[in-house]
Amino acid sequence: MERPAKRDLGFSLIELILVVVIIGIVVSVAVPKMNRTARSASGKALKMDLARLYSAIELYAVEHAGKPPDQNIKAQLTQYSDFTGSTTDPMKKPTLGIVYGPYLTKVPSLTVGSKNGANEICHTADPCETPATADVSQGWWYNIATREIVANLSDTEVDEDGVPYNTYTGGTGDAQGPTQ
Repeated sequence: MERPAKRDLGFSLIELILVVVIIGIVVSVAVPKMNRTARSASGKALKMDLARLYSAIELYAVEHAGKPPDQNIKAQLTQYSDFTGSTTDPMKKPTLGIVYGPYLTKVPSLTVGSKNGANEICHTADPCETPATADVSQGWWYNIATREIVANLSDTEVDEDGVPYNTYTGGTGDAQGPTQ
């Protein structure tokens, strides 16, 4: 009785090379697209955060007779305050006049760039000062005089369209995209 011929159960070298080439083509197309999508999502999150910050600043000003938050902006937006903007007490106390705010539960963290995750706010009262001259360690830059708030990033940190993230603004009411 003859034994049946032994059949090779593995893959040939040609089949393996073909599979590796196909995987390489799929990866070369998919990775750049995923990278663009992630950058786009981060840019959109930045726009939403700027809109939230701008709205909180404007609501604070409305409740404080037109006076915007000052150098204590982080506390003034996240804690209760009195009419003068004092945030000495973390609890709402109507009998002491501490009835305003909070306008945010927390300052959002920056979602893009070299300061991703930073949520501190540097500030200035000089209407001519720009983020380029501001404190480089903070995530957000706020101008008290103009009520402008932007991501405190360099001009070289850009979105998928090449627009610098620091041109996105919440200070002019245009938190939907960069100013031109």
